[in-house]
Amino acid sequence: RAHPGSFWYTIVICNAVTILGLIANIGLTIVVPDYSTAFSETILWVSIGVLSIIGAIFGARIGRRKINQQNN
Repeated sequence: RAHPGSFWYTIVICNAVTILGLIANIGLTIVVPDYSTAFSETILWVSIGVLSIIGAIFGARIGRRKINQQNN
C-alpha cells in the first residue's frame, strides 16, 4: 500500500517457483543434449509470466487509485 507503483517485486514473489522452474528448464536444455521442451510447455511458461505481469499492473493501478481516494 505504501508504494503501489512498484509492482515488480510482486511478480517475483508470486512466481518464484515458476521462475526457478524456467531457469531449471533452460539449464537442462543447455546441459543435456537430448532434452527438449514441448511447445505446449513453452506456451504455458510464457502465458504464466504475461498474465502475472498484467495482474500486477492492474493491481498497482487499483492500489494507487484507492490511496488517492483516501488522501482526499
